[in-house]
Amino acid sequence: MLLTWNWINLTANNWGDKKGGYNITGATKLTFWARGANGYEIISEVKIGGISGDYSDTDVAWLKKIKLTGSWKKYTIDLSKSDLSSISGGFCIVFSKKDNPKGCTVFLDDIRYE
Repeated sequence: MLLTWNWINLTANNWGDKKGGYNITGATKLTFWARGANGYEIISEVKIGGISGDYSDTDVAWLKKIKLTGSWKKYTIDLSKSDLSSISGGFCIVFSKKDNPKGCTVFLDDIRYE
C-alpha cells in the first residue's frame, strides 16, 4: 500500500490531461526540511515532475528511501541539469506500508525551489 501526496499546478486533478505547467527554469535545487515523530520513519520517495499525459512535465528528479531521525534535517534534490520549462508536479511525497509497517508521522517544513 502506498500513500502519495502531490502538489500540482493550477487545476485540481491535473494528471497531464490539462494544459498547464509552471516554467521554473533557473531553479537549481528543491530543498525541504523533514523529521519523523519517532525517528525511524522512511519516506519512500520525494520528487518533482513526472506527470505524464498529453501535457507531460518536461522532467523528473527525485530522492528515494530517506531514513528520518527525530531531528530536523535539510534535504536537497539537484535540479541543475533538469528541464524545468513546464512542471505541473511541483512536489510529490510517497510513503509505503512496506517501509513503515507500523505507520508513520512525518513533519515537513520550508519546501522551496532555489
